[in-house]
Amino acid sequence: MQISATAFYKAQPVIEFMCEVLDIRDINEQRKPLTDSQRVKFTKEIKGLKIEITHCGAMRRKYRVCNVTRRPAQMQS
Repeated sequence: MQISATAFYKAQPVIEFMCEVLDIRDINEQRKPLTDSQRVKFTKEIKGLKIEITHCGAMRRKYRVCNVTRRPAQMQS
């Protein structure tokens, strides 16, 4: 007999999920970019999950996370 288990995640903003995974109490106090170890830990948790973007008004798209980059969003092209 073989048993498999899957984790179910609650619907929440990605930033809140990141804070839970990395034990960040207040995102507003996080002034520096994530360290490499934080990024690796968060990538392991979020990789493969489906997310829905909400920042484009009525246009909602769903994506599957494949990686977390070192560069901040403001520096992405």
